[in-house]
Amino acid sequence: MGRLPKYINLSAYDGHAVKTLVGYIQNDDQRSITLSFYALADLIDLSRSLLMLGLLEQLEHILVEIASQKTDYLIQALIIVGSERSIFGGITARQKIERIAATKFQDIVQHKLFGHIPPIIFANVISRCDLNVEKEINVVDAAIVWIWQQEKSLISSALVFSRIRSAFLSHGDRLVRCGIPGPSDDITVDLHKLPLLVK
Repeated sequence: MGRLPKYINLSAYDGHAVKTLVGYIQNDDQRSITLSFYALADLIDLSRSLLMLGLLEQLEHILVEIASQKTDYLIQALIIVGSERSIFGGITARQKIERIAATKFQDIVQHKLFGHIPPIIFANVISRCDLNVEKEINVVDAAIVWIWQQEKSLISSALVFSRIRSAFLSHGDRLVRCGIPGPSDDITVDLHKLPLLVK
């Protein structure tokens, strides 16, 4: 069995995040602390790396709560959960934040940091059945705006447009994919697009 190191080099992390982590370990009263999103992201990463699951759960809960308050905070939360160091962890928190983003989709599309939403997160949001759009073509328009702001636009466009439901561009077709349409919507459903068995 290997020996534990005498110390851990945390110089790559935000100083305020490290100070908060040390305070948590020492059971200091931290009810009045204020963290930047950068420090919060580092603190989430540290708690996950050090397997401090109680702290991680609290931080992810805070992140979800913050994301539901303002569009600015929601965008920052989407960036945090979509970062390379967070994408493979915190699935429950990520899904909750993506659900909030789907509900507030019209607001995030208008935000100045819209293009900063990480590709996999944006793709996840637009593929949700509860995405708040009137027509699927609005998703296409938003995707074009988002792709235009990406460094790797070709890769990003392949990922994003694979999530656009081109076969479900009408309201009725969306209901077919995401749930059984009500009687009033039956007339808008293209029955040729249903996955029926061929006789």
